[in-house]
Amino acid sequence: MFDIGITIIENAIYAFITFSLINIKAKKECPFFLLLWGTLTVLTLVSNHLEAYDILLEPLTILMICVLSSIFSYNRKSYILMISIVPSIINNVIVTVSVFMISFVLRRPAITILSEYYVLVACLTKSVFLILGILIYHYRDSIIKFSDYRFKEWWPMIVLSYGILFSFNILFSVLINQSIRLEYTMFMIFINMITAFMVLIMFYNLQKSSKEKYDDKLKLALFHNDMEAYKQMQELEEAIRKSRHDEKYRYSYMYQLVEQGDIETLIKVLKERVDEVNTWKYYRFSNQTIFNMVLNERIAKMEDLKIQFDYDIRVPETLAMEEMDLYRILSNLMDNAIENCSGEKRIVMKAWIVQNALRVVIKNTIDQSVLQDNPDLKTKKEDIKHHGHGLDNTRKIAELYMGSLLVEEDDGYFVSDVICCLRAIAGEEEMDD
Repeated sequence: MFDIGITIIENAIYAFITFSLINIKAKKECPFFLLLWGTLTVLTLVSNHLEAYDILLEPLTILMICVLSSIFSYNRKSYILMISIVPSIINNVIVTVSVFMISFVLRRPAITILSEYYVLVACLTKSVFLILGILIYHYRDSIIKFSDYRFKEWWPMIVLSYGILFSFNILFSVLINQSIRLEYTMFMIFINMITAFMVLIMFYNLQKSSKEKYDDKLKLALFHNDMEAYKQMQELEEAIRKSRHDEKYRYSYMYQLVEQGDIETLIKVLKERVDEVNTWKYYRFSNQTIFNMVLNERIAKMEDLKIQFDYDIRVPETLAMEEMDLYRILSNLMDNAIENCSGEKRIVMKAWIVQNALRVVIKNTIDQSVLQDNPDLKTKKEDIKHHGHGLDNTRKIAELYMGSLLVEEDDGYFVSDVICCLRAIAGEEEMDD
């Protein structure tokens, strides 16, 4: 019974550490934890019963964590692969070091320690395991923010980490069976721990360097966006200056008509002015201010270009993301769609909340394929010029919110599909995917 209890506790800590290190989809936290806990417990009990602990349990545990984390979280696959081995590495280090220290202090074989002091070792190691799990949960936001980036440098680190994990398994088996002298085992464990420590240092430095490069690229992209915004502000200022000049001329002309007593002409001028004001339009596309702002800035241009615009926007008034980021995403995608709309000239925007993420899909008609020869819109400058405007900047902003931007062609449309994960949403509205 004690073994079963320890198995249940150990796998609960496994599930808790995994839960702490990934971003679970909204309303899926409890099912994920219970499902992972139950699955790992069953795997452990079955493996122990079949006496296949060393051969099957570790790979199956990692595989199950990977599969369930991929289903229930938004994190990237490379990050999930790394996180899947973290509980195993922590547990193996704790058990190996604990058994070794007790064996070294008492000058007794490890197998004797495990048989005579099994309860003590189990309680000690699981207590330390739980404490480390609580610390990881406490600092989870910092760990996830620092670690979850999409860099190619992840993969060598993942392979090396898996090597360290299985090396610890071998050392633990050697330590128990006393296959070699205790001094040699001690030296091997020391070397393995130094290697693991160096990997952690390499990982920290690599992530710090990569994050700095990422931030520099993002700042450069935002600088270009700011330059575009500044130019738009200059154009708006010029338009306001021209409008003031026109208004000054109108009122001066009407004042002259009053002085001359030409009421008939004055009435005609006033009627023309009223008709002009009545042509001004403001559309309410949704409850969200930024959506309304972006679309109202572009609706006149779409009308001039005779582009049919359809929309279905189901988002709350308040979104848990920076308004400037949302403005830039929508502006980039709408400008890209307007500038490259061809054929039947139709643009469709759909926006909705799915679980705890904002999803926006904007598609425009095209008369010829854009992605056929250049699916990434990166290698050919002419393609980027014609249909890549703002996409790279939009992708970078989306990745700040642990999201993504996908582009594809579907039945004569160029489709931009962006998703941004939100921490909290007020007045959530959902639409089927």
